[in-house]
Amino acid sequence: MKKVIINADDFGVCAEVNQAIILANSRGVLSSATILTNGDHYDEAINIAKQRVGKLGIGVHLNLTDGKSLSEEVPICSSEKILNLNFGKLLFLQFSPKIRNSIEAEYRKQIEKLMASGVLPDHVDSHNHSHSIPLIFNIAAKLCKEYGIPGIRLPRELFDRKPAEPLNIVKVLIVNIFSVFNRFSVKRYGLKTTNSLIGISHTGNMCLNAIKHGMNLLRGDNISVEIITHPSTAVPSGFYLAKTQTDFLNNENRISEFEALVSPEIKDFLDNKKFKLSRFSDL
Repeated sequence: MKKVIINADDFGVCAEVNQAIILANSRGVLSSATILTNGDHYDEAINIAKQRVGKLGIGVHLNLTDGKSLSEEVPICSSEKILNLNFGKLLFLQFSPKIRNSIEAEYRKQIEKLMASGVLPDHVDSHNHSHSIPLIFNIAAKLCKEYGIPGIRLPRELFDRKPAEPLNIVKVLIVNIFSVFNRFSVKRYGLKTTNSLIGISHTGNMCLNAIKHGMNLLRGDNISVEIITHPSTAVPSGFYLAKTQTDFLNNENRISEFEALVSPEIKDFLDNKKFKLSRFSDL
């Protein structure tokens, strides 16, 4: 059987993203979403998640790079308690036991906040793919096992010669190398994940054509794939702390991603490819 999980990251970041997620799930092909537990519209996201139980898979969008820290662990946040790390810094900081302990404390707070709301996550992934860094991935995988979360995103993507941005090729190469190590953590903790992933090559522009192009690269009949999207119904009017995140959040391509998810064409495409719309709990 061929299974596809279509996930929206950044659930809870703003009202426009939340609206896109509920519409793309009720009217389109979105099957899963991951919640930013420190997002400005977290409470609204929780209410939506409870309304869509059994229809929308929910995960934790683990975050070390943006917004207010829940643990207030000084080594990983500023004096204002703002998470201020990035992927590059984490590549080196992963080797510090003190930093890893702080990361684990922050991850615990984020997971426990979501679970305390009564919403039970079926997987975790991360903001800016920070959990794909091997020693950090192992922390996330260990906590999944401890908290009874069955799935985790394992970033590994087929090489695409037509990425949205040249820099995305570098991202794919890095996470694919890391996946060689991370799959051992998946196996060690008995977690579920997909065979492949689509979305890093086209981060910032996962339009209908990008989704179709990525899926046309897949081969085999017994496969599972996760498609990463960042939909929004409109350009948000707010400011989301880090300027890099604000620019990404305000990208008009997010509207195109939403339109792709509710397009009749994408439903027909998945049917023709014989993919079953799934959640991590279905793996």
